[in-house]
Amino acid sequence: METDLALLSRYHHHRDADAFRQIVEMHASMVHATARRVTQDAALAKDVAQETFLALARSSGSAIHCVGAWLHQAAWRKALMLVRSESRRHAYESAAAQQQALSKEAAWIEIEPVLDEALAELPEQRRNVLIERYLEGRTQQEIALRSGLSQSSVSRLLDQGLLELQVKLKSRGLITRSIALTTLLSTHATEAAPPTLLTSLGKLPLSGIGTTATTTGVVPFIAMLMKTKIATLGLATAAIFLAGAVGYQLSSPTPSSNRWTSPSPATSSAKHDSTVSTRRSADTSTGNEAKSTVYPATSSAGTQVKNPSPLMMAKLKLLTKEKDFKAFIMKVFALRDPARIVAEIQHTLGLTLQESMLAGRLTSPAVLEMAIFGTMAGKHPEEMLAWFSLYEGSSRMMTMVALPQILKHHPHLTAANIEAILPFGPNRETILALFRAQSDPLAEAAKVAGSDVDARTRQEQLWKLAESWPESRLAEGVQWAMQNLQGAELQACLPRLAQKLSSRDPESAFAVLAQIQDPDLLTKTLVDTMHSLVHEQKRMTDVLTVIDRLQGDKRAHAIRELGRRWVRVDQTGLMKWINELESPADFEAALPLTLPQLSPENYEAAMKTLMSQLDGKLDVALLNTAMMQQHLDNTTRTSLDIIRRFTELPSYGPIASGQSGNRDLLWQAVLRTTESWVKRDGAPPQQAAQWINSLPFARAADKIIVAEKLYQQWKVTDPAAAQQWAATTGIKIQ
Repeated sequence: METDLALLSRYHHHRDADAFRQIVEMHASMVHATARRVTQDAALAKDVAQETFLALARSSGSAIHCVGAWLHQAAWRKALMLVRSESRRHAYESAAAQQQALSKEAAWIEIEPVLDEALAELPEQRRNVLIERYLEGRTQQEIALRSGLSQSSVSRLLDQGLLELQVKLKSRGLITRSIALTTLLSTHATEAAPPTLLTSLGKLPLSGIGTTATTTGVVPFIAMLMKTKIATLGLATAAIFLAGAVGYQLSSPTPSSNRWTSPSPATSSAKHDSTVSTRRSADTSTGNEAKSTVYPATSSAGTQVKNPSPLMMAKLKLLTKEKDFKAFIMKVFALRDPARIVAEIQHTLGLTLQESMLAGRLTSPAVLEMAIFGTMAGKHPEEMLAWFSLYEGSSRMMTMVALPQILKHHPHLTAANIEAILPFGPNRETILALFRAQSDPLAEAAKVAGSDVDARTRQEQLWKLAESWPESRLAEGVQWAMQNLQGAELQACLPRLAQKLSSRDPESAFAVLAQIQDPDLLTKTLVDTMHSLVHEQKRMTDVLTVIDRLQGDKRAHAIRELGRRWVRVDQTGLMKWINELESPADFEAALPLTLPQLSPENYEAAMKTLMSQLDGKLDVALLNTAMMQQHLDNTTRTSLDIIRRFTELPSYGPIASGQSGNRDLLWQAVLRTTESWVKRDGAPPQQAAQWINSLPFARAADKIIVAEKLYQQWKVTDPAAAQQWAATTGIKIQ
């Protein structure tokens, strides 16, 4: 049987229309079902399917490793783009409301809107087999034949993929309890494509799309669609097709990132040559928009400052207390749906966010805060500053996110011209000081260092000053800090200055590190600069030279942070360095944050090497890695795999309590994994129960000890199932 990759290659190289038709027959149902889940509209799903297969025809095919997974990503992304447009949003919400009234199981109704987004976050190989098994309805044997993997490997990848998919759904507040995720996927995720869609898609290769880089093949194809009435294409859709024909190529596995802030005034002014701008703020009492005062447009050369919008300020003043603002963030974050979040923020703050800024990013309330602060800093800097002036609470997020953006993108705002618009509040003087520091940072720094405020306040002020220090004067700021500060004040200021310096001038950053003698300060400064020195500059060897000056816990902390960053830029070099380590302490520091982040191939190669070199000390490092409590996507996967490998060793299995040395570490790893897998990672208790049943325990009593760890978590979410588990396992319920 010819693979879909071979068929795609035949189509692109030989213009073989039959090859493309076969690809359509293989994947059309999955593509249509994906689009249907996102759009909740049959007509829109057809449009998305058309565009998805058109994108496949236009692509070169060189960046595609799995056709099914590529089509799933393309369909998901195109469907998202479609429903996010304002013209489609109301239709989407209406269709979603109707869908809720249908007789689908409640669990699927919750999972369906976020399933494709969660799938997109999985590692490629696991995502591919899940799509083929549950979205395209293939058997494990078929997947094995198509992929060249053994059936046992496919089974393992499916188990791992389902586990990780559960974690992704859990992060969105969704837990399948009574109905297994596999049942839901098998029952609902597969949906046959309409015959008319298959017919129209089969005609795609006749248009010549994808066989030439010019636009000549596009117009006939659009005309063909019009004549056959397969789909109604408006001007916007036609524009998408035309734009795609001149170079658009969908090959990235994840949507491109958007900036939290709007373009700088300089950029905007190039696009909009106007002399006035009008601010609008929603009037929540009437549902209409009320115009604020019209002011001269801002520019880098301008000096006039807009008065804050009264309507927006009236809304923001309701959230000047930290507890009120945090409660608002948690309330909005709990909505999960970007469209609903955007609407609530518009209603409460009068701030307009783009849904595309939030899609796929709502991983924590802090991320939502960053979106709000960044957007407000870009679009409403005067309101941002006025609110900041009144805010009663921690100002770290504002200092880290909003103020740097305002200083960068709104250079017309200065201490002199914002003073009149700042209301009197807890942060008024801080704002003015930070703006004054843009012209004379050393004077402001000396003023803060010589102030008579309490030590903690002074440290906080120095940190804020370092956060907004002018980039052109970083070198003198670093030298001033080293000459005039000491102790906690130096630790508050120097690492942040060095971090900013390391992005601009790594050599100067290393020179600063060479001057630091205090181990605590050296560790903090090194860790803070590591992102630039490792991610951007790839100066791993120089960083290791600095680490060699550290000992004990400080050295371990630096190695952990190095490994966490190194693994993202050069896994081969990282594993070579780890294999050359000799100190058990260095092994223990390096492995926990690196093993979970390795690609499946590199992870397997690394574990094969490490397990072949076990010497007692390395055993300890690996078992401690299995006990780690890090918040990484594959932490649990790594723990489970390490435990499995050790239980297969004659010197470690079977598992038993009351042992000594390394065998006790294995026992502790099993206990901690049982606790964290469900409680922290959100895995279904049924999966944890299956895992516990698969472990080789020395005595029934040992299994009961581990099972009780699971029972204590399970009884909170599903008491009946937990009681049944207790009865079958022998747990005595008090």
